[in-house]
Amino acid sequence: MTDWSRFDGGEKEWNARLSGLFGANFFQSFAWGEVKRRLEWNVTRLSTKNAAAQVLWRKYSLGTVVAWIPGGPVGEINGWCDSLPLAIRRFSGALSLYVRINALYPEGSDSEGVDSSHQTLSKRGWKIPARRMTSGLSLGYMFGRPEEARVAALTRDWRSNLKRSGKHGLNVFKWNAPEVGLVLSIFRQMENMKGIASQISVDELQAYVDLLADRLIWIRGDDASGRPIAVRVAAVFGDHVWEMLAAATPEARKVSASHAVLWKMLEFCSSIGATTYDLGGIDPVGNKGVFDFKQGVGAQRIEYLGEWEWASNVLIRVAANYAIGRRRGGL
Repeated sequence: MTDWSRFDGGEKEWNARLSGLFGANFFQSFAWGEVKRRLEWNVTRLSTKNAAAQVLWRKYSLGTVVAWIPGGPVGEINGWCDSLPLAIRRFSGALSLYVRINALYPEGSDSEGVDSSHQTLSKRGWKIPARRMTSGLSLGYMFGRPEEARVAALTRDWRSNLKRSGKHGLNVFKWNAPEVGLVLSIFRQMENMKGIASQISVDELQAYVDLLADRLIWIRGDDASGRPIAVRVAAVFGDHVWEMLAAATPEARKVSASHAVLWKMLEFCSSIGATTYDLGGIDPVGNKGVFDFKQGVGAQRIEYLGEWEWASNVLIRVAANYAIGRRRGGL
């Protein structure tokens, strides 16, 4: 049985610990845990010889604990699959426990391979959730190519829209002092246009600004009059960049501002030596427009190990999936 210990050190030590493990990513970083702590999650960082997990958890009545591990655990599957739920139970004081993970390393890229990884998890009581919050799919944009080659990799439509964006007097720039009110305004206009629920709260945006300042890249696009109409935000962890947020107003769509903003983001990431830009979750069927936009930049499809769940009993498993479904895929 793997012996887990609680990590009580600081950011530098935790991130260094992560960097030496397979599948390390921004969503297991110390700073992201602090954002979630501000948003009323308990945060417990657990470590063992070959694995680590930053666990977000909440305790409910009758000693019930719901734990969520975005981007984790990290490390080889055999280093955490059998013992992690017991460790969470011990450190959280749970009488009844539900655990949801979202491991962000490509399927088959660890030492076990796809089939073996699934078999290993299944034998230890892990299951693929009935109600998933993500598709487990993403797109990765690889750098290390000259700009001419990156432009040549664009689809014809993407290249045309990028060229079109340059004809409307847009000002696209790295936003060094983002303002929560302006960002929120862009999101609300987009949400109203699409008829969708709120994508981010004021509190979460404020946490981004306050706690992730030197870890985020903000790219803003203004129209010819100087009005903000598009924004894109990404997080840096090592040489890998993870897309966090993106929004554009109805006016932005008319002038292809999203193309200009994403291209500016990629140019900046290339300039700081990034090797990969993860464009975030995709749904090729349910959200084909976003999928086509992201793929059009020349990104390659990635299938992650993704979401798995462990529950101490059937009732809590059913209840957790029901709640996630009611909240439209959120915890």
